[in-house]
Amino acid sequence: MSKHYSPEYRDTFVILEDFFKEKGDERTFKMLESLLDSSQYDADKNTRIISVDKADLYDSRWRKMKSYLVKGDTVNILQFSSDKKYYQIKYIMKNNRELIAWITKDSVSQ
Repeated sequence: MSKHYSPEYRDTFVILEDFFKEKGDERTFKMLESLLDSSQYDADKNTRIISVDKADLYDSRWRKMKSYLVKGDTVNILQFSSDKKYYQIKYIMKNNRELIAWITKDSVSQ
């Protein structure tokens, strides 16, 4: 497999990783786990800038969160929703903690 992959395939890798972990295939699981490591994909290609004044964030159950991002914030795209209308993003907060959430595709620069 290629060392670099598009974030739209990340959800597929996660599903496969879980499958092989459950089946006890440690070798394949470890290979997929290394592909999912953020250092294994081209972060520059997946970096976007928030382009709206206020970008609402959604959790994994699509509930609106209290937190939001503002114009100019930089995020990394982790994956796309199946309908390609949302991005799962990773944002590094001021305290160096990671925030993982979903935002609308229209909230970020293309």
